Amino acid sequence: MPSKTPLTPPLSHDKDLPLLDVLYQQIQASDGFLPFDVLMQHALYHDVHGYYQQGHVFGASGDFITAPDMGPWLALAFADLIHHGWQHMGSPPKWGLLEQGGGRGRLLSQVVRLLGEHFKQSPTHIFAVEKSALWRAEQAKHYQQAGISVIGLASLDALSIDVPLLIFSNELPDAFPVRCFVWQQGQCFERAIIVDGTGTLGWGIADVPFMPAPTVDNSIMQAWPEGYISEYNTGLAAWQRQLGELLTSNGGMAFTLDYGYSQSEYYRPSRIEGTLMGHKGHQVMHDVLTHIGEADMTAHVDFTALARIGMAHGLTAIAYMTQGGWLASSPLVQTALQEVAATPNAQNMRLIAHAKRLMLPHAGMGESFKLLIQSPADVVLPDPLQAMNRLERLRIEG
Repeated sequence: MPSKTPLTPPLSHDKDLPLLDVLYQQIQASDGFLPFDVLMQHALYHDVHGYYQQGHVFGASGDFITAPDMGPWLALAFADLIHHGWQHMGSPPKWGLLEQGGGRGRLLSQVVRLLGEHFKQSPTHIFAVEKSALWRAEQAKHYQQAGISVIGLASLDALSIDVPLLIFSNELPDAFPVRCFVWQQGQCFERAIIVDGTGTLGWGIADVPFMPAPTVDNSIMQAWPEGYISEYNTGLAAWQRQLGELLTSNGGMAFTLDYGYSQSEYYRPSRIEGTLMGHKGHQVMHDVLTHIGEADMTAHVDFTALARIGMAHGLTAIAYMTQGGWLASSPLVQTALQEVAATPNAQNMRLIAHAKRLMLPHAGMGESFKLLIQSPADVVLPDPLQAMNRLERLRIEG
């Protein structure tokens, strides 16, 4: 372990403690060397001081904009996808729809409305799972105003259901806490949080190899240069266990949309500082130890790891594709684009600009965001969706 800096005497566990005092307390309890996922958990989800307990997170006045802020496009594509999932389940008269980590709740309400408008189909059970008490309350207000009945839950473990279930999320696992490491002398060593000589938070490196090592293919690790820094997601296993238990018991599918890569792309040798970053005021922060609790923390998703963990819990990876390819394959999206383009006023031009940002690669989000479809049963995808499937890129079998 690194040399330790003397800390202040132990503090009480009062919830009203400032977040940094909570973290100093955690560092002391961890012998002066705090795994980063613990810090990230507190920074984002502390029940008083966590970032997601604040009301200024989303939108133009917040720190970042998500796809539901950019028009109906994502909701249209999810409505298509969910309708197909419902048909695949045998068009059951009773079924559940669940969104996890839905922010303000606008995406879920849009999807439910679109299912009714375009398919004359509505779930009999609607759930919204959200960790933050603040955002659960905001969602409840929104759903009431939208006229839909939604059961709000703090976690998947609180869900009890005995009907087939379709689960979707947008930008969820990128906010799961990660652990950090550095590659030295052919091995991984943990990078964790210490208090430096000035009493501020800094990075320390363990003096023994990471055990167990991050689950990255050995052929990938051996190509890393000395000093290579990255991270891996410690929250995927518990989440996939929960999804696996729900879907293998009741039947259904999970649709996960987030920014990320296959494992070979995520850990490519030139990505020498990983993907961990912060967001504040629509600006990227590369130093995540500044503005703790006041800025978002995030890391891209290793979709190969996600799919492999899902398989261990009974979920087969059915499809993996770019957001741009998925939106392009959606009949509802394509019809809406044609209708908007037919009336070229200022509002519709803005909608088209948003659609391009969501669909196009490089400067847009079409390539960086990926969709993963999982199910405990074999699924036959519609031809347009199957044409976009790039599942082989994940190399799930290693």
